[in-house]
Amino acid sequence: MRDHLLDDCPPRRHPLNPPPTPTSIGPLVVWRTTRGDGDEITVDWRHEDDGEIGFTAGPAVRLRFPTTAYLEAVRALDRELMDATGQRVEELERRGGLPGVDLNLVQLRREHEDRRRWLSRNLDRLATTDWAVVRHGAHLLLGHGRRTDTRTG
Repeated sequence: MRDHLLDDCPPRRHPLNPPPTPTSIGPLVVWRTTRGDGDEITVDWRHEDDGEIGFTAGPAVRLRFPTTAYLEAVRALDRELMDATGQRVEELERRGGLPGVDLNLVQLRREHEDRRRWLSRNLDRLATTDWAVVRHGAHLLLGHGRRTDTRTG
């Protein structure tokens, strides 16, 4: 079984990115599991009712679905968001900016075109984690394996 992070963008692009654990945003945790021919995304939602925000869902919800369906939805969201943002940038370029707002339209266009490539750039990356080494290390750390001290043999 292999679990992969879904959001392991470098921190400079995503300052809320946690260390190597399942992606967590507030009460939402997302992870990918591959086992044999299976490949699925799990979304785990847990929240405590503090009386301030009402949710129609229960305090704990777990959903699983095929990774292909998840990636298809992510690509569709990205495409729609980038198209809508592109239209807004074009409108600002046509208007020459906004009155009273210091806006660098050339830089705005450049940043938007760079963002258009973020998803494909990150989805095209291949994970290079040596899971056999990780499992072996976890086995040792959990005390299930015999560790030999190189100083004493």
